[in-house]
Amino acid sequence: EDVRQAQCADICYKLKRVTRTLTSTALLRPCVFIFLLCSMPNCGNTLSAFFQTALEFSPVQFAIVDVIGHLAHGAGAALYKHKLRELPYKVIFKWGIVASIVLQALQLLMITRVSANAGIPDLAFAILEAISGSIVGQVLIMPICVIAATRCPGGVEGTLYSAVMAITNLGSIVGMTSG
Repeated sequence: EDVRQAQCADICYKLKRVTRTLTSTALLRPCVFIFLLCSMPNCGNTLSAFFQTALEFSPVQFAIVDVIGHLAHGAGAALYKHKLRELPYKVIFKWGIVASIVLQALQLLMITRVSANAGIPDLAFAILEAISGSIVGQVLIMPICVIAATRCPGGVEGTLYSAVMAITNLGSIVGMTSG
């Protein structure tokens, strides 16, 4: 029982530290911003249904798009690290949001079949959309992770990162639901 009480006390202490860090003005504003950015309506699930019903993508094609999208997340992190790290956050967010809006609009080209009429295969267009969307999304989340890492007290790094990612995922759920 002594071990259980010590673990509970440690968890409560870490929870208080994470809460204090998340509610600091240095991190609260970026977290609210990223939540609002992620919660913008999008057609993620609807686009998947379109791929399955209208374009008749096979499970293998879905897997290809998914794997390439995950690899593009790594490319986005590398792009941020090697090319964009020195830029001001406002510049990254401004151009990232513009790119995100353009990419969301490009999905309409596939849905309205303009891309197919132009001779672009549906799978290639879906892969390009997944790559570009993943890279832009990763570049937009990296400054928030950097801010969180610089403001994070020792011993709760993983918990704080998980909390920031949970805020991002909650925003994405709101965005997909509203879309």
